[in-house]
Amino acid sequence: MDIDRASDNALKKAVKAAELDGAARMLEEMKKILLSELVNQSEKSSISKAEHWARDQSQYREHIEKMVGARTAANVAKAEWEATQMRFEAWRTLESTKRAEMNLR
Repeated sequence: MDIDRASDNALKKAVKAAELDGAARMLEEMKKILLSELVNQSEKSSISKAEHWARDQSQYREHIEKMVGARTAANVAKAEWEATQMRFEAWRTLESTKRAEMNLR
C-alpha cells in the first residue's frame, strides 16, 4: 500500500462525504421553509388544511424526493469513507504484526 496515495484517497472520500452531507442538510432545512411558503400560498380556511394542501403540491413532493436522494448519496459517501478507514486500520494492524514477528525471530 502506498501510504501517500491511500491518504490522498481517504481525504477525497472524506471531503466528498462532508460536501454531500452539507447538501443533504441544506435540503432538509429548506423543507420547513418550503412548507411555510406553500402554506402561505394556500387559500384553505385552517392551518391544518393548508398544511395538507401544501404537502400535496408537486413542488413539495419533488423537494422531498431530492432531499431523500441527497441523504442517500451522503450516506453512501460516508460508508465509502468508513470502509477506507477500515482498510487503512487493517493495513496498519498487518504491518504492526509483521514488525512484531520480525522481532520474535
